[in-house]
Amino acid sequence: MVEIFGEVDKNEKGKVIAQMPSWYFERQKYELNEKINHLRTLLDGGFISVDRIGIMKEQLRDMEKRLDGIEKSKPNIEGKEKDELAKVVKDVGKVIRDAQFTYSDMQRGTADAHEEARRMVDNDVVELKGAAYELAKKCNIPLDGNKTSRTGAEVVWKIGRKLLGDLSNTEVLRSPK
Repeated sequence: MVEIFGEVDKNEKGKVIAQMPSWYFERQKYELNEKINHLRTLLDGGFISVDRIGIMKEQLRDMEKRLDGIEKSKPNIEGKEKDELAKVVKDVGKVIRDAQFTYSDMQRGTADAHEEARRMVDNDVVELKGAAYELAKKCNIPLDGNKTSRTGAEVVWKIGRKLLGDLSNTEVLRSPK
């Protein structure tokens, strides 16, 4: 099974400190890249005062190192491993769908709000088996035996979908009726 979290997501002791891996967030990577390009343009164009050039170059190196660490931390999956991940993601998606109220129930207001909240947070809602359980452990999901909350299962599904290059909005799983 792939390693989900990279060094940029861990503290000095190697413990994961992030809820989601940093490579998951495309917009933040884009914004960091834009900051790097802007700072590089300012430095190359001579728009920074002489007394601040050293500080700005150090900031540029730090940002480039961070972006490089984020890019390198994304697992590269191919072939059989990708097929296995797709199967796990599909199975987790089915389990999530079963733990959701239907779209119609949500729109009509007939879904029990307390039950919806319980399913989102209690670690006895979704049972993950085999490879799905192993992926949940890799995703740093709190597990009670082999069970987790629907939210925990959704995180596993989202990370798996992102690794496969797919969109990761769990509302696509919700049954219409």
